[in-house]
Amino acid sequence: MNKKVNLLQILIAGLFVFTLSLAFSQAAKASHTPITIVAIPSESNADVYSITRVFSEPDDSSRVVDVLSPGAHLNILGYNASGSFIEIAKEGQSLASGWVSASGVSRKLIDSSASYLTKAYLQPSSSSSVTGIITPGTEFQVLGHSVDGAWMAISNPSSLRVPLYWVAISDIKLPDVIAQTASLTKFYLKPDTNSSITDVRPPTFQVISIGRNSTNDWYAVADIRSDKFIGWVQSNDLIGGMNKELLPVIPVR
Repeated sequence: MNKKVNLLQILIAGLFVFTLSLAFSQAAKASHTPITIVAIPSESNADVYSITRVFSEPDDSSRVVDVLSPGAHLNILGYNASGSFIEIAKEGQSLASGWVSASGVSRKLIDSSASYLTKAYLQPSSSSSVTGIITPGTEFQVLGHSVDGAWMAISNPSSLRVPLYWVAISDIKLPDVIAQTASLTKFYLKPDTNSSITDVRPPTFQVISIGRNSTNDWYAVADIRSDKFIGWVQSNDLIGGMNKELLPVIPVR
């Protein structure tokens, strides 16, 4: 009797370990680190070239969850770590619907250029392998930035095996962060509605975002024609513009 009980206990324990290891392996397979997309909202969309399979994971051996027709529009949410797959949502939606191969997608990306002689790395770290040297003025397309915002992922169209490089954000020149007022908007001397009003502008007035406060709810802006500082504006009064989390934090005195 004791032998049967012991055997049953061993079988139950073995089944538990197998189930636990299976669940862990499934969780590990599902983990991925999308690159945050840096794009003007109107340009964070894309089209597919041909009939395109949508996968549950950034892996063409994973489950197919949808099939897109040629010319189908979609929203880009992020890339996998290698840049070979794009996480997408259906047009006009923000909920992830799956992953598609980056090679089958027509994307509108931000153009940038190198400010200095710039090292390109395999990973977003200066201790990573150097994959190339970019000369000053060389133009390239920006795919996204690292989680901490210190590194930019740039396209490498000459290689399918390594479709992206990483460069330090301080080494490249990004386009102006152009946004516009959502309504009749007040600009303040400081990021505080109790400070002096420096200007009032009508809806759709275009400005260049030059910085943000530490809580990311106010932006310092400049005139698009003269580059002169206009004032601080609340974040909900601006629409459009590139990912403002990349803007430097301006200390307020």
